[in-house]
Amino acid sequence: MSGGANNPLSKVVGRIFPKVPDFVGMIAEQSALAVEATSALVSFMESGSQEAALRVRELEHQGDTIKDRNVDELNQAFSTPMDREDLYRAMISIDEVLNYCKTTVREMEVLGVVPDPYTLEMAQHLKDGAESLNQGYQTFSAAPAGAEGFAQAAKKAERNTEVVGFLRGCTRWRGTEHEGNERHEHRTGFQNRLCHSSPPESP
Repeated sequence: MSGGANNPLSKVVGRIFPKVPDFVGMIAEQSALAVEATSALVSFMESGSQEAALRVRELEHQGDTIKDRNVDELNQAFSTPMDREDLYRAMISIDEVLNYCKTTVREMEVLGVVPDPYTLEMAQHLKDGAESLNQGYQTFSAAPAGAEGFAQAAKKAERNTEVVGFLRGCTRWRGTEHEGNERHEHRTGFQNRLCHSSPPESP
């Protein structure tokens, strides 16, 4: 009897014990895209260019496609290497980073908010967090314990974003007296959104 995937016994075993997808690798693909998206957001904050804004939107669209694929694989999986809910939360949380990048660009364009040093610094901290998150997932399979340091670095980037957004950016914009109340509320809402879009910690 010949071996290989066409072996009748292999087919039976495959149906009873289906191969577990590489969920960590799939999430790492999402986190790598989050790095690209946050990098594009930094470029937008540096220049305000339409090219950078378009790149953010393109990456968010790619992220939706990958997220949908990953969630579908998770729903169909017979078993998972770790808690199913944790995997799902990671997929959705990383996708939210890309969503917030796109939403930030859109809201700034609609509200006429011009990038400045404060929004640039927040975006840079967000990018730092995304990079730490990605490094954590890239190393998790080979060295799970080593991912903890990257998770802490992502948390630090989140705290740095909050410091800039709430202590510096919010104070500056709240002092802009010529803006109407509604416009002002939208602007501070943008800051809050950017502050809270930091990536989740690594597994």
